[in-house]
Amino acid sequence: MFKVTEKRLRQAFAEINRTVFDSELEFSAIDVLEIEDSDSEAGWCVPEDDGNIYFGVRAEFPCVYSFKDILAHEMIHLHQIVNNKPVNHGTFFKHWVERCEVHGYYAD
Repeated sequence: MFKVTEKRLRQAFAEINRTVFDSELEFSAIDVLEIEDSDSEAGWCVPEDDGNIYFGVRAEFPCVYSFKDILAHEMIHLHQIVNNKPVNHGTFFKHWVERCEVHGYYAD
């Protein structure tokens, strides 16, 4: 099992940001960071009515690769939010999934 810590999350975020997003994303855009035990969701990135961006992942993953895949997926949603795009799995999302896959992250 791979246990997620804030340090590991920040390191992986920086790696994916550099390789996929050309360092365009700011970790500071995240208002509320959550690492939680969750049976239902592996990750989330949502703008809430309070104006904050809630970003989180499950506390444990089967391996580091599945963690990074989920993180890349949620980073695409963060990219949508900070660029005022709809948060969905449409064309914009699919474009970024393809970019992730080129770098070995399966964010689908």
